[in-house]
Amino acid sequence: MVGVSRKYFAFAAGLMLVAFLAACGPGGAEKAEGHVKKGIALAAEGKHEAAIAEFKTAAELNRDALDPHILMGDAYRAMKKYDEALAAYGAAKKINRTSPKPHLASALAYLDRGEVEKASGEADQATEVDPGNLAGMILQGRVSMLPRRLPDGGMGVPPVSLERARLNLDAAVQRAPDNVEARYWLAKLYDQIGEKDRALAAWTKLGELANTTPDHAKMASEIAEAIARLKR
Repeated sequence: MVGVSRKYFAFAAGLMLVAFLAACGPGGAEKAEGHVKKGIALAAEGKHEAAIAEFKTAAELNRDALDPHILMGDAYRAMKKYDEALAAYGAAKKINRTSPKPHLASALAYLDRGEVEKASGEADQATEVDPGNLAGMILQGRVSMLPRRLPDGGMGVPPVSLERARLNLDAAVQRAPDNVEARYWLAKLYDQIGEKDRALAAWTKLGELANTTPDHAKMASEIAEAIARLKR
C-alpha cells in the first residue's frame, strides 16, 4: 500500500491543483494551471519525466506554491528516484513550514527506501505542524508497526513502538470512525500483537465499512481470510 499508483496520483494531484490555483497570483494563474494540468495528465500515463518538466515550470511561475514541488516529488518517487523526490519535498517545506503535506510525502518516500526511523520522524513532523492531522496519525501508526534495527543489532518492533501505533490508530479511529484506512491498520495492529478478540472485532467492522466503499473492494479477500482465521 506504499507505492504510488496512477489512480492515487491522479486523485491526489487533482486536490493539489485546486489549492495551487487558489495560491497562484492572477498574472501567472492561467499559465501555471496549464502546466500543472499537463503534468498531472502525463504522470497519470506514467510519463513521469515529462510531468516533472511541467511541474518545474509551474513552480517557476508561482514560487510561493508548494504543490508543484510535491507533485514533482511524487513523480520522482514513482520512478524510485528517492533522493530527487526528497529534495523536491524539502523545497516544499521551505515554502510552507506549517503544512503537513511535504512531511507526509517525505515519510512515504523514506518508507519506500526502508528507512523506518526517518519515516517516523517525518510523520511526527506532520502532526507537530498540524496537531490532530488524520493522515499523520495513520501514517505514524503504520510506521510504528514496522521492524527496525534494535540496540542489540537485531531487527524487530520494540514494545514501545507497538504502543505508539495503538495510541495513534485509536486516536485516528476516534477522530474518523468510518475511515477505512485507519480501521485497516488498527485491525492489522491487533493481529500483530496477538489480541485475537479485538482483531476479530476490528476486521469485522472493517468488512462492514469496505462493503459500502467500492474503492476498497480489493480488501474483501484479506478481510474474509482474517475473519475466518480468527474464528478458528
